[in-house]
Amino acid sequence: QRRAAMTRELERLTQQADKAERAKISATAAVAAVQARADEEATAESKAQKSLATMRQLVDSLQQRKKDLLAERSAILAKDEALRSELSEQMKAQLAAFDPDRARPSTQSASKAGDDGDAGGGADGGGYGADGGGDGADGGGGGGASGGGGGSDSAGGSSVSNGGGDDASNTSGGDNGTDAAAGPSSRVGEVDPYKEHARLRGKLLELADEFKANETAADVHLTECAARLRTLEGALTQVQQEVEEAEASGVGLEARVTEIVDALSVVQEEIGGYTLKFQNFNVSAKASSEAFHDKAAGLTDATKRMHSADATVRQLKALRAEQSKELKVLRELETAKEAEYAKVAAQTAKMVALCETLREELEFPPEAKG
Repeated sequence: QRRAAMTRELERLTQQADKAERAKISATAAVAAVQARADEEATAESKAQKSLATMRQLVDSLQQRKKDLLAERSAILAKDEALRSELSEQMKAQLAAFDPDRARPSTQSASKAGDDGDAGGGADGGGYGADGGGDGADGGGGGGASGGGGGSDSAGGSSVSNGGGDDASNTSGGDNGTDAAAGPSSRVGEVDPYKEHARLRGKLLELADEFKANETAADVHLTECAARLRTLEGALTQVQQEVEEAEASGVGLEARVTEIVDALSVVQEEIGGYTLKFQNFNVSAKASSEAFHDKAAGLTDATKRMHSADATVRQLKALRAEQSKELKVLRELETAKEAEYAKVAAQTAKMVALCETLREELEFPPEAKG
């Protein structure tokens, strides 16, 4: 019975050890699953962080592109304003350089020619006014009144005088008219007013053509600038939309990262709880294992003692069997001994009887009796 109880106790301890091992395996699997989930969350967080960083870089690049577009727009506007100012200054300089009073003839004897030149110049001035605008009309009228005045070349910056110096021609052709009595001989070195008028008219036409070309180029440039400005405004609007979309996506990514961080904290708490449970289980399993080992050692000692007792019992049984055999042999020997003793006693009795007979025969011989 004791052996059966010890066997049952050993089986019970073995079952407990198996159950503890299965619980340990399940706890290890649960911890591995939680760790895998934590790794997945960490991977997702890393991807979200990379996506957020990429989105921020995209937003920064879009902001920089927006700044560049705004700077380019400002530069185009400044360049356009500078071109407008430069064109205006050139036109003002060209108009200011044309002074028909400086080309007036220095003699009063050319009044008839001046009148003829006035008529022709007026007609030409009217034609230039039709070509070049109000300024040209004013210049043509002045040229006609002076009989072909002297003009200055705005592109070259040099002045054209009437034969003599500017001061002399302006003085002689001015208000007093002191050189009128000199006659035709004093006009030998002077410029032909018709040729001068034609030259000035050609110069005015060139200035008008240059003005029209500059105006056309300015219009083309303004059209290009307006188209470029519209393109830049469209690109700026698109960049603004992309920035808004990137900011909205960044907000979504930040919310997702916040959710992932919260989930990761929850997973970390779960891992901490599982780790604590696993540590407690390891402690209890270690204590149970130590108790099991102690009980197993005690059971092993008891089993050894039981085997020793069984061996002793077997030895005792063998000794008892041998003793029984020896007792049987001793009984047989006693029986044989008693039989021998009986035989010996019988023989002794016979010998005693024989001895008595012989003694009697010796004491009393047969002759004496007879």
